[in-house]
Amino acid sequence: GLLLAQNLIQQPNYDVHVFEKRPDLLTMAGIRSNKDRTYPMCIQGCGNPAIAGVPGLRPTLEKYGKWIDKVQTYKGKGTGLINKSAPSFFIERNSLACGMLEHLRAIDDNPAIASGSFTPSQEPDRVTAQRDPSSSLSLHFDCGIADVSLDQQTVTTDRGTTESFDHIVGADGATSVVRTRLKEQNHFTSTMSKTSHSYRSLAIPTDPAVVQPDRLHSWFSIGGHQLVVIPIDGETARGLYVFPNGDDPFEDMTTPQQVIDYFRTTVSPLLADAIPMQEAERILAHPVGCNLSVQCNALTTPDGKAVLIGDAAHAMSSSLALGCNSAMHDVQVLCSKLAQHDHDWHKALQQYNADHMAEANAVREFSDHSVAVTTRMRLEFMGRMIAKRSLPTAISKHMRSMPIDVMSDETKSFTEMLEQSRWWTDRVKASKPPMVEV
Repeated sequence: GLLLAQNLIQQPNYDVHVFEKRPDLLTMAGIRSNKDRTYPMCIQGCGNPAIAGVPGLRPTLEKYGKWIDKVQTYKGKGTGLINKSAPSFFIERNSLACGMLEHLRAIDDNPAIASGSFTPSQEPDRVTAQRDPSSSLSLHFDCGIADVSLDQQTVTTDRGTTESFDHIVGADGATSVVRTRLKEQNHFTSTMSKTSHSYRSLAIPTDPAVVQPDRLHSWFSIGGHQLVVIPIDGETARGLYVFPNGDDPFEDMTTPQQVIDYFRTTVSPLLADAIPMQEAERILAHPVGCNLSVQCNALTTPDGKAVLIGDAAHAMSSSLALGCNSAMHDVQVLCSKLAQHDHDWHKALQQYNADHMAEANAVREFSDHSVAVTTRMRLEFMGRMIAKRSLPTAISKHMRSMPIDVMSDETKSFTEMLEQSRWWTDRVKASKPPMVEV
């Protein structure tokens, strides 16, 4: 939503209102919230052009994140180092929101002299986009959407206030209130299901003896469990412990020492020693995270008044870290349709739905069924990854592509990625029980 707002206020005659149920992340209350149970995200593939499309946004985000081109893997007593062909940008979820919000305010505070004009920055490397003087921005924090009426073109906030709109963009996540209310009014049909894995977030002090600061660290254990830790700043490395649904190893634990003992015996003694007792308590206290998969029959309403983007339209498994990137791609495509149709929303949204619906379905399918859930397919995956990196290029280039091989290719659509790796995703899908609708 913040990325779309940045694009829209650069255009003439927009009055943009952003409703956010959380506090302003750039205030003290927001900073305290920012420190609470966040986790790293990866900007790659189609996310990069969407960021590059807003002048000055990338350097703003780079203040909050880190480029990483190495992956350290651990399995049992074995370890391996993978050097990526190109670095990926990692940033914590809340830090991404902070960077987006900071840049949105910078654009709002930097109006162009006249509509359609652009005044170059005095710092060429840090050019900042400019708000069109005929457009305005209003940010509403601690203020979520409680109800939507498409017929009356109004929203009711959880503060009890009513706001009118010409068009509404549902960018409010997998459990989207906008989608839910419009579904109740028969403007959309949709399903929401649990994916095959859940997770618990954790944070440990950055210790070079345990977590080297220049790489992503990934521990694999039996039963499809995986711990991913990324040291983005100099103080704390954050990550996720991922496990199949119904196989939470911490569920029956009652003391933080049991958490540390589990990491010692199952993951790494060094890592266990680095986990503070207070963090072990938080791991037990914090609710288990669950990935949701959302499928809609359309991305827009026929009257051109409403559009869903990101997780509100096509939430997916986080296994390939494509959720944030595909949401940014949605914004880029939507803005291109608006530009093509001179910001006639009715025509633009019709075109957006017609052209982008297949992509939304493809990225969800691609992400939901990329990770092996059976021991046999996990071993096959590891074997193929080792072979691809060990064999000469003349041989490895003939091996069939895995989802992880094609996911960062900015030249391919998600539909093309899915078709290229369908030989694998179809097998994963067939090997696990159907997802449970919620």
